[in-house]
Amino acid sequence: MSIGARWALRFAVLGAAAVLLLTLLGAAGFPGYSHASQFISELGARGAPHELWVRFAGFLPAGIFVGLFAAAAFCALPRSGLTSAGLFGIGVYALGYVAAAFFPCDAGCRPAQPSLSQAIHNVFGLAGYLLAPLFLYALS
Repeated sequence: MSIGARWALRFAVLGAAAVLLLTLLGAAGFPGYSHASQFISELGARGAPHELWVRFAGFLPAGIFVGLFAAAAFCALPRSGLTSAGLFGIGVYALGYVAAAFFPCDAGCRPAQPSLSQAIHNVFGLAGYLLAPLFLYALS
């Protein structure tokens, strides 16, 4: 296995672990939180019980590690249009986590009058969640 492939694997594991831990630990500290009916963004929303911890020890490292995975995989994998597009899409998805750290959603993530932070959060989140499945399909 090449050095680039080893780094891609490490970053993939770290990114997945960061997302899993932020989801489990963030929810454990959020009374009444439901994984089935609430957004993951609500764990880091303004006024959430552990908002700053979730944003900067959860969303930010998750985004960084997933983004580093995409970059390392790009360097390690053979070049093709679909591979490049797929890894670009994973990078966009990673950027959504980074954006969530700096632009949290408003309390509840469904305000009638969204703040600028909520609007930015929605743009990056929507781009990542809509495009990621297509890009993963391209990668496969």
